[in-house]
Amino acid sequence: MPSLTNLLSDAADRLDGVWWLAAVPALLAFTNVGAFARTGRVDTHVGVSFPPPLPVTDAWSFLSLPTDGVRLGVAGAPATAAAFTLGGALLSGVLSAGYLGTVDRRWDRRTGEFLADVRAHAVPLAGFHLLVAVGAFAAFALVEAVPALLLFVVPLLLLGAYLLYPAPYLVVTGDRGLVPALRRAYALTVPGGAPLSYFARYVLAGAVVSVPATLVFVNLGALGATLGVVALAPVALLFDAATMGFLKEEAEPDGGAPTTYEPAIRPVD
Repeated sequence: MPSLTNLLSDAADRLDGVWWLAAVPALLAFTNVGAFARTGRVDTHVGVSFPPPLPVTDAWSFLSLPTDGVRLGVAGAPATAAAFTLGGALLSGVLSAGYLGTVDRRWDRRTGEFLADVRAHAVPLAGFHLLVAVGAFAAFALVEAVPALLLFVVPLLLLGAYLLYPAPYLVVTGDRGLVPALRRAYALTVPGGAPLSYFARYVLAGAVVSVPATLVFVNLGALGATLGVVALAPVALLFDAATMGFLKEEAEPDGGAPTTYEPAIRPVD
């Protein structure tokens, strides 16, 4: 299995010409109004974040935010919360379909077709985002009702993040529906091995990025957060492309042979 460093290096090469995809994690980060509100609440905030692999990583994954006085979840009436959740899932599904589809094509040295991938994968990816959102809100509501369950819920969320992280990528790489992708992700991650090793190394690498990023961007309030969203978007794209490369090595399409990892080859002068 290639190292995370090699995957990140190769991802940088294969993303040549499509760095504009960083606009997707930036756009999704800008829609998170609650995260902006949490920046600059203290004079100096030092923290670390441990981000898992996501279909679209954004700046907030790499930033540790102040939590004093912050309530988890969506404020407002249940109907409003449901509308925000559904709308967010639809937007994330559409954007992640074109985003991951283009990353997948570029990893294979093919021309990106953003709109074609939106049409092909938006529905299952929107379903994935909705599933994650509903699960997260249920967990947060449980903790708010019974705070003592926090020690149970946090490991459960971490386990869920690990077991499901390949699913949105497998939707794209294998042209799968959501349920087959979830089944394939479960079969891939349950034995541990390379998927677990990659997950752990990804989380630790994200933590390394988060420490200086938090110091630089969070303590400058909304202006710093805005700069962080823009500056960290290409970093997020690079991490997502590395996950795509890893999973294309580990998971074969249904009925086919495993896709092998082929490092980028640059011409020698």
